[in-house]
Amino acid sequence: MNKKNRRFCIITEGYPDEGRPIYTFVKNIVDALADIGNECTVISPFSINGYKTFHKQIETYTTANGNIVKVYRPNILTFSNWNIMGFKPSCYMFEKAVNRVLNKLEHKPDVIYGHFWRNAIHAYKYAHKNNIPLIVDNTFGAG
Repeated sequence: MNKKNRRFCIITEGYPDEGRPIYTFVKNIVDALADIGNECTVISPFSINGYKTFHKQIETYTTANGNIVKVYRPNILTFSNWNIMGFKPSCYMFEKAVNRVLNKLEHKPDVIYGHFWRNAIHAYKYAHKNNIPLIVDNTFGAG
């Protein structure tokens, strides 16, 4: 890998796929990072609540400029905004899924990018433990 290029891991609660054009703005960021020569891996846990079919848990796609992006979509159960005496089951499931994927990656990322604070916070311990910079966009996002 060229010293100029980095391994980015992008953590987001939504990422577009066939039939679900959500968070396309995150995909635009990922594609731009890949197209300038960075290796990009996306972790986007998918809530299986209410769905009759599951997503592929690992997939790759090619950007318009021919660069490969790997997307992990671990299936999780979510519980709306339940808060049980300070414990939020949905946040717990999201964090477990993110860290399970981070720990299984073949190569540690050079940079972790969390889209919205609520997504980045789930990778904080991993980033801190492995001395990896954690970047968060400058918005809090909806919800």
